[in-house]
Amino acid sequence: MEASLKEQVHELVNRLPDNATIEDLMHELYELRSIERGLADIAAGRLTPHHEAKERVLARLHKSA
Repeated sequence: MEASLKEQVHELVNRLPDNATIEDLMHELYELRSIERGLADIAAGRLTPHHEAKERVLARLHKSA
């Protein structure tokens, strides 16, 4: 069973060091959300193959040069 958002946040806070700042917490929450969005994209089939992503990056680099 998947943990609820509240449980995930509790686990995240418990993993932070005692001297963590609000910025540390915000960064961790941002990373958690980014991972969740990525997993949702994978589940929905919204993927770009590595070779295609590489071609896109190289094309942009050549355009800006």
